[in-house]
Amino acid sequence: MPRTEPLPAGLQERPFVLTDPCARGLSRSRLRAGDLASPSRSIRIPAGAVGDERGLAAAVLALTPNAWLSHQTAARLYGLTLPAGLAADPRIHVSRPQRRNPPQRRGVCGHVGRIDLQAEVGDLDGLPITRPSRTWFDLLPTLTLQQAVVIGDQLIRTPRPGLEDREQPWCTIDDLAEVISRNDGRPGIRLGREALPLIRVGSDSPPETLLRLAIVTAGLPEPELQIPLLPGVAGSPEGDLGYRNRKLVLQYEGQHHLHRQQQTSDIRRDQQWQDAGWQVLRCDVADLRQGFVRPLQWVRMRLAA
Repeated sequence: MPRTEPLPAGLQERPFVLTDPCARGLSRSRLRAGDLASPSRSIRIPAGAVGDERGLAAAVLALTPNAWLSHQTAARLYGLTLPAGLAADPRIHVSRPQRRNPPQRRGVCGHVGRIDLQAEVGDLDGLPITRPSRTWFDLLPTLTLQQAVVIGDQLIRTPRPGLEDREQPWCTIDDLAEVISRNDGRPGIRLGREALPLIRVGSDSPPETLLRLAIVTAGLPEPELQIPLLPGVAGSPEGDLGYRNRKLVLQYEGQHHLHRQQQTSDIRRDQQWQDAGWQVLRCDVADLRQGFVRPLQWVRMRLAA
C-alpha cells in the first residue's frame, strides 16, 4: 500500500483552503487522501486539526468576502456557554451586510442583516467577528428569557485573576443597553429589553445565574453575588450568593469541585464561614435539575425565622 505524502509543515495542524500558497503544490489525489476531511468546498482539515473551530472559521472567511463571524460561532470563540440546542450546532455562522446575498456553502449558516460595522463588528485574533454585545443580540431570537440572562451574565462578569487569559469583561451592561437602543424594531428586541434589567455582574457560571433567577422568581429577596466573608480583606473566602444581614451563604459546586484537592479547599472554606457564625448551603447539579427546590426552601425558612 503506497504511503501518503506528508503535508507541508504549514498545513499539518490547521484547516486550510485550496488556494493557500502552501497547498498549491499538492496533487488532486493527495487532497482526497483519507487523512484530510472536506467539511466544505475548497476546504481541507488534516487529522491533527479536527475540532479546530477557529481555524475552520478562518478558512471559511478566506472564501467569503465582506463577511464576519457571528451568532453561535462568535459566542463559542468568546468562550461562552450556550444552551444545549445551540451548542450542538456544528456549523460556522457567518454574516454579511443587508442587501448582499447570505453566504451559502456546506457546513456554513449564512446570515444577512442591518448592522453598524464600526460599532458592532470587531476583531478576535485577526478574525472579523461581531462584538460580544452584538453577538448576544443576534442570539436573542433563539433564546428564552433565562438563557438571555445567563449569556448576558457571562459577558459582563469580571474574569478571575490568574485563572483566565483576559483581565476585562467581554462587555459592560451599558454595551448591552447600547446594542438594544441601536437595533430598535429588530427580532429579539423585546426579549433584550426584558432581560437587560435582570443581568448582573457576579455570576461565575450559568448555574449561579439560574439559582439567582430561581430565588428572585420565587419572590424572595435578591441575594448579593460573590459575597466576601471579610470585605476588603485580600484572600477572604467568597460565597457565590448570600445575605449578609442574615449571615446566609449559598455555594454552587460545579464539576471541578469533585476533585479531591478542590474538595479539601471547599471544606476549609465552609469552616471559615461557619466559624464566623454563618449558615452555609452547598448546591449541585441535582438541585439544578430539580429547579432548586431544596435551596429555595432553605432560603425561605431562614429568612422567615
